[in-house]
Amino acid sequence: MVHFAHLFLAMNIRKTTLFSALLGALPLSLGAADGALREGGSEELAQSKMQSDVLQGLNGLVAAPTMSDAKGLPRRLMGVGVDDRGKVFVTETVRQMREDISLLQSTFLHEPDMALTTVEAKEKWILKNFSPRIATAQGMQDFNGDGVIDLKDVTIHSEKIFTLRDADNDGLLDEATLFADGFNGITTGVAHSVAPIGDAVYATILPDLWKLRDADGDRKAEVRESLAHGFAPHIGYGNHDLHSVVRGYDGKLYWSMGDRGLNVMSKEGKRWAYPNTG
Repeated sequence: MVHFAHLFLAMNIRKTTLFSALLGALPLSLGAADGALREGGSEELAQSKMQSDVLQGLNGLVAAPTMSDAKGLPRRLMGVGVDDRGKVFVTETVRQMREDISLLQSTFLHEPDMALTTVEAKEKWILKNFSPRIATAQGMQDFNGDGVIDLKDVTIHSEKIFTLRDADNDGLLDEATLFADGFNGITTGVAHSVAPIGDAVYATILPDLWKLRDADGDRKAEVRESLAHGFAPHIGYGNHDLHSVVRGYDGKLYWSMGDRGLNVMSKEGKRWAYPNTG
């Protein structure tokens, strides 16, 4: 099995593919005839179909798919994290710039959006003003099948977190298990990042930074806690969001927030109000 030096997402119009970036320091070699990616002394990492997707970079950097084309796997991937035992976690988005209302689609919302300073105010505004015009601009559909496209359809689809594994030991991740869902509120945005740290999994899903835990070993998160709530008081532009949660060398969690702003109350009662900046 190849050990991941780094993981990244390669995106194109058709799908998102999970790759591993393999540095020259790893025991890897390229077949001279066909460019197949191999680990020294092991079988081919991928079949010929996957070999065509191998990317050649600078300074000996090579990237090849680590995720198979098997049915049932998450495809609209946004974040990826690997725990200290090698378990791979990914986030899948279905709400991006659709249920998660964006000024990129609903350009006529700039003026009311400028007045919003909290997530609570944004939710109140959406509840009062959601309209067929917004639904059409966002590409909404009758997701609950009740014959109308309305605010109820905003809460049907959930962002999701999966674990992936290589079930047949061929070097490709080919089996997914749902780790957590239920992220489908009125103001729920995109599941942009995930970081398994110790016995917990942290995820950035607007408007919250989440801490999730599998308490009984069934590979699903029964315990969840919002560590911080109040990110993105503005409708703003899609993907100017809550990103890249990591643990620093000092043991603290770090993440970034885009220009949709934040208005967050800490556990200690301190308010961090920066609604108009990242």
